Amino acid sequence: MRPTPVTPTTPAMRTPGAAPATPTRPGARPDALDASGLPAYWARRYACLRDPVGAAAARDHVRHTVALLPLPYRLGYAAVLRAVPALFRCASGHDLRRAPTAADRTGMARLGRLPGVAEVIRASTGLALYGALDGRTERAVTR
Repeated sequence: MRPTPVTPTTPAMRTPGAAPATPTRPGARPDALDASGLPAYWARRYACLRDPVGAAAARDHVRHTVALLPLPYRLGYAAVLRAVPALFRCASGHDLRRAPTAADRTGMARLGRLPGVAEVIRASTGLALYGALDGRTERAVTR
């Protein structure tokens, strides 16, 4: 009887720094962060996240950090991220990806009053800004 091969299934077993699997085939579901629409909101709100390199570093930092959470937290975090577009539409009447500035402010202020949702949005935004900052630092050091 041959032993069953062991493959890394939990983030702790994966190589540190390895990117979480993202769908690459056409028609694949976007991950929770992309489905949330938050990267588009961040690009409108923060100049450092308008740069494609900074935005990619920000998304990677959020994804890597969420991948390190224990499974129940990761599932809850992903569920809240996937609910953000619907919650924002209910709060502001606009799509998060294309909302005008006034709708951004009112919608996010209203979402900021929802327990759990506010924490996920604040944590994700903070992680994204740190990711953009870290990405910029690494590029400056290598020059």
